[in-house]
Amino acid sequence: MQLPADFPEAYKAPFVEILNLGITRTPEELRLGVKVHLSRIAKTARTTEFDEDVAVGIGQGLLGLLELPLKEEPQRSWVLAAVSYYVNMDDEEPDFTPGGFHDDAAVFNAVARAMGRPELVVQI
Repeated sequence: MQLPADFPEAYKAPFVEILNLGITRTPEELRLGVKVHLSRIAKTARTTEFDEDVAVGIGQGLLGLLELPLKEEPQRSWVLAAVSYYVNMDDEEPDFTPGGFHDDAAVFNAVARAMGRPELVVQI
């Protein structure tokens, strides 16, 4: 499957693995998943030190991408996989540690740029 042009090499394998699962979710289900993870982030931030601003920025950016019409491939699959990657707390870097959302941000940023939404890119 085709990936965004500037997709980070270090995260290609897990992203392709998600793409190959062929997960199908409605935009409403994806939004709910992002909102649940944002809630988890807010709760965890009260007791744990991690990059909360990065984590929230990714979630808000994903919600922004989910507002786009996602009818065409591969963009639809990219957004679905980016959401799946974001809500998975056991990805390449454990989320709730310092720097733990940097992999999620790299994945999200590549997808946001590929979707023509560079203004959503999260600064790491």
